[in-house]
Amino acid sequence: MAEAGHLERIPTSESASAPPRYWWFKRLGAAVVLFVLLGLAIRWWWGCEAERRLQAKIDEYRAAGQPVVLEDFLTDPIPDEENGAYFLKLAVSKITQPPDVELAFEVLAGDSQACANHLDELAQIVEANQEVLQLMRQARSKQIARWNISLRSPLLTSLPLSHLSGQRQLCKLNSVVALYRHNTGDDAEAVAAVRDMLAQADHLEEGEVFVITHLVRVALDGLAASTVEGMAHELQIVGETSSNPSQTAPAARTEVEALIAELLDEQALREGWVRAMYGERMSHLDIMQCLCQSKSGCFSGLLGWPGGGPLSKKIIAFILSPTWKLDTVHALEHYTSYADAADAPNWPAARAALPPDSTWGNAPNTVARFLSLILMQSLERATLIHFRLCAYRRMAATALAIRLYEWDHGRRPETLTELVPDYLPAVPRDPFDAADAELRYLPDAPSPLLYSAGKNGVDDGGAIGLKPWGDVDWEAQDMPFFLNGDRPRGQSPSYAGSQPSSTQAADNDGEVEDAEGHEQEE
Repeated sequence: MAEAGHLERIPTSESASAPPRYWWFKRLGAAVVLFVLLGLAIRWWWGCEAERRLQAKIDEYRAAGQPVVLEDFLTDPIPDEENGAYFLKLAVSKITQPPDVELAFEVLAGDSQACANHLDELAQIVEANQEVLQLMRQARSKQIARWNISLRSPLLTSLPLSHLSGQRQLCKLNSVVALYRHNTGDDAEAVAAVRDMLAQADHLEEGEVFVITHLVRVALDGLAASTVEGMAHELQIVGETSSNPSQTAPAARTEVEALIAELLDEQALREGWVRAMYGERMSHLDIMQCLCQSKSGCFSGLLGWPGGGPLSKKIIAFILSPTWKLDTVHALEHYTSYADAADAPNWPAARAALPPDSTWGNAPNTVARFLSLILMQSLERATLIHFRLCAYRRMAATALAIRLYEWDHGRRPETLTELVPDYLPAVPRDPFDAADAELRYLPDAPSPLLYSAGKNGVDDGGAIGLKPWGDVDWEAQDMPFFLNGDRPRGQSPSYAGSQPSSTQAADNDGEVEDAEGHEQEE
């Protein structure tokens, strides 16, 4: 018999069933823990692999001598007296509109006939801006330019582009000055002003790293070529074989030859394009790294993530950073392909080598390429504009060579081969011809032309298309250069905005020179 006060515990059905239930609960908990551990292990491996691929790509480009990360693009400041950019910035600050002149000089840039119709007003504008013109001449004498723009991460919130509009205005002023000088008999200063414009374009891009800077540079270069188109056919020259004593100030032959050489020298233009693509590559890499580090401003500025605390952003970054890094590897290759396009002999060859743009597709592709889809703008149009400027500069140089030949022989050459080697080292190639043909020449046409096959790559015999308002539409048929300066000009519509963006900077009015000053969105 059991002792008094001690009762043997008899299991009930409820207590007997408890252990199995807790066993399954523990089993489920263990499975969850294992699943989390497996996920963390996969995330760790995925993160290591993404970092390895990204670093390998960075090391590959650096081994090739290319700048990759932000620190690679930093430059040391130079003294103001040696800095072409210092004089150009100072020139912009000195631009003056005479109080008694209502005419805005910007609307006349590149248009010789319009300038000829406003010589009295332009005389006052030129007189009021003598200091500006002297500063531009000083800028050309400098071998280097540094804009001392602070590059700092995150670039997404600190893009320093405010100086570009002022430089466009300065170039337009110099175009008007060159055409005014030409129309008043001072071709020596007219040629010098065009050379100032080309030097300004080169200086604008020295050390700069963004595609928008390159496209504004293209606009300045193109405006210089447009200015040549307006005066080359009547340029008065003095030199070894001929002179014109009646001319107030003819251009020295050596100065014209120097201008031809500068227009044909495309090295700085190519280097600027390559550096711009490397800069876009660096910018993409910087933004990705800022997102992975959950830096302030990146989530709201790029992903539209206004809410959520630092912890939630860190969790998002932890989960998605491998995807962002692998996508960035793809982006680095993308921008590098565009940089390589500068070495293509012509636009058809460059276009064939360009990578396809990222597009929104199925859900997995959208997730995997999400960062590229947001950041990577289409650069095909910018590449096209780059090659269009090459065509325009080559035709401007050829037009000047034709004028030298005409000055010496009393007539224009019958073929462009007559210019070689005394006036040109070789007949320039057409950058839009897949067969790498020479520029075309129509000396006996009602409106004598040089022309390129243009965007469509087809030789239409010099036929040109016009926009609804009367300007030449180079994309419709051939791209012309009017040897008599009689380019059709209409009253193009106005576009709002003072600061260009993307290809808007160099693709205005259908002409690379942006002669009318209107800015049209792509």
